[in-house]
Amino acid sequence: MDTVDVALVLLGVLLLSSGGAGASPSGGYGYSGGYGYGSPYGSGYGGSGSGYGYGYGGGGDDVGSDADILARTIYGEARGESDAGKQGVASVVMNRLNNGFALTVGGVCQAPYQFSCWNAGDPNLAVVQSITASDPNFARCLEIANAAMSGELPDNTGGATYYHDTSIATPRSWGAVIETTQIGRLIFFRPAGFL
Repeated sequence: MDTVDVALVLLGVLLLSSGGAGASPSGGYGYSGGYGYGSPYGSGYGGSGSGYGYGYGGGGDDVGSDADILARTIYGEARGESDAGKQGVASVVMNRLNNGFALTVGGVCQAPYQFSCWNAGDPNLAVVQSITASDPNFARCLEIANAAMSGELPDNTGGATYYHDTSIATPRSWGAVIETTQIGRLIFFRPAGFL
C-alpha cells in the first residue's frame, strides 16, 4: 500500500467517524438482507456487498456522487456483460431506491452485504475504487448510470430488485422471489407479491 492509498484509507476513516452510523459519500443506507460472492466475470449477487465505498479516485465528473457510485457498481457487478446487462444492474438499483431499500442511490449501492463489489474483502473492491473514465467500459457505465439517474433508462428487468450470476444458486435469504428475466449471465428476480 503506497502513501496515496494510506491517505485515502485515512480519509475514509475520517468520513466514517464524522458521519456516524450509515455514513457514505452520498448519505445513509438501508439493509435488506442477502449475501453472496463475487464472480470472475465481474458479476455476483445483486444483493451482496458492504458499504466500504471510501477512498476511490478517478472516474466521473463528480467522484463520490450517486451517479459515480452507481457507475462503479455497474462496472463492478457487470463489466463483462452487454449494455443490456449493465442496464439491468442499474435498473435493480433504481427499483430498490423506489421500493425504499435506502434513501439515495449511493445508499442502495453501498448498503451492507448487498452488492459484492463493495465487500471489504472482495477482489473487485480495489478495481471499483480505482477505475477511471479513461477506461471505455467504465465510461459506458457512467453513461448508463447518468441515464438511470435522469429517469431516461427503461427498466429491462420487469421490476427486479435482485439478481445473481448463472453460476450461483438463488440465496434462500431472499425468501419467495419470482424470476423476471435473464440477460446474459444475470438472472433477475422480484419478491413474490411485488407488482
